[in-house]
Amino acid sequence: MSTIEGAPGLTWARKRYGGLWVGGRVTLTSRELTFTPNAANKLLHQGDPSFAVSLADIRRVDVEPAFFTDIIAIEWTGGLQRIRCYGATRFADKIRAGVAGLPF
Repeated sequence: MSTIEGAPGLTWARKRYGGLWVGGRVTLTSRELTFTPNAANKLLHQGDPSFAVSLADIRRVDVEPAFFTDIIAIEWTGGLQRIRCYGATRFADKIRAGVAGLPF
């Protein structure tokens, strides 16, 4: 899941949950980290919450403890992306390895 900002009428959810969490798929390649919403979320939300961040633009990767699944906070030259997933610590390590140019 990833957070998006600017969705109308969702002030309560954003305040309570730290943003609007959108279900989907995060993919890590040797060049970039991408998020694509799942079909249900494409139908439910206005706008396109997809993103692609070049690994060269990532400045910091942190894991934030949370209820049930932890959050990966990715600071990059364009801002901050937060993703929630199972195995967050292991996935964050893979992102860091990719940023460093190491195999993951």
